Amino acid sequence: MDGSSKDEDELVSLFCRLVSIPSPSGREADVARLIRSELSRRGVPSHEDGAARTNQSNTGNVIAELEGGRTKLIFIAHMDTVEAGDRRIKPIVGKDRIRSDGTTILGADNKAGVAPLIAALGDIAKMSGRPTVTGIFSTREEEGIMGVQHLPHGAKSDFTFVLDSEGDVGSFINKALGSTLFDIEIYGREAHAALEPEKGANAVKAAGMVINSLRLGRRPHDSILNIGVISGGRKRNVIPGSVIMKGGTRAFDNRTIEAALKEVETATRRACKATGCSYKIRKDFDEGEPPFHTKADDAIMKLAEGAARKAGVRFKVGKRMATFEANVLAGRGYSRILVMCHGGRMPHSTREEIRISDLQMTRRLIVEMARLASHLS
Repeated sequence: MDGSSKDEDELVSLFCRLVSIPSPSGREADVARLIRSELSRRGVPSHEDGAARTNQSNTGNVIAELEGGRTKLIFIAHMDTVEAGDRRIKPIVGKDRIRSDGTTILGADNKAGVAPLIAALGDIAKMSGRPTVTGIFSTREEEGIMGVQHLPHGAKSDFTFVLDSEGDVGSFINKALGSTLFDIEIYGREAHAALEPEKGANAVKAAGMVINSLRLGRRPHDSILNIGVISGGRKRNVIPGSVIMKGGTRAFDNRTIEAALKEVETATRRACKATGCSYKIRKDFDEGEPPFHTKADDAIMKLAEGAARKAGVRFKVGKRMATFEANVLAGRGYSRILVMCHGGRMPHSTREEIRISDLQMTRRLIVEMARLASHLS
């Protein structure tokens, strides 16, 4: 890669073709075909894994592999976007940035990771003495049914980078929220609200007491507790006999998550005792993700900082109030993980945009990581 305007034009064209293909979660097959075609054109072999069989997508993860030295790098970018249905995105290329036409998202989340990764893999394929590099284009990140859950457990990798976040190129995330989901089922007794209300046990009243006693929203230690779904009751004139509440808690460490879940349990027990109801709480650890934290003195920090310097971007690292594929990988035994910011702005909105220079700088940063890692092989 020489930074020429031809390289830039080709990368912009690739990005625009990628975002123009609808790829809502579970329907990434069309964009996967374009990715594999573009990789092949650049001399990068790829295959599709078997994730589609179990995570309800119409394609598996696309895996591109470049054999090299002993040091192994993995780069991951998810293919799906939040836009649902078959509505096509129309990218508008301006002088220095790319936007949608204002009626849809742009899809920079996460095609701003996908396009530079394809181009960078093509550059690395031409590199002599390269390390072993794997590019993974994953499915269903936006709906949490992540394709990376189906990658080999504890696969050998010296350094793993997840391209998926707004923010300046050169910024990395080393700490992200873990999450645990829960369902609260409250069982009361139905009774006619006018004829025999004293015979009822009001499950909705118990649910209200639970909500009123919990510290919902932002909590100490940058944690979150939310109840987002409530359903129950049967008729207007019948005391409700059951309620289901669905929620979740997020935090940067498991101890804080466990404390929030204990608070939910205590509040529910007290509310049910006061109203004559019973309850059951189901904690869904499988659907949640563990906290992700790579320490500041980890070797991956040195690699990222050195590559940022070589690429001419400012190196920054910090935490993010979000959950990423990195959380899944940490839970599956991967180590030395960082999330890379790709420069996208205002994701999941009709004002989403990406600077053209950020696409090129993300590509350059990936290549510089491979160059530095080649000296470790």
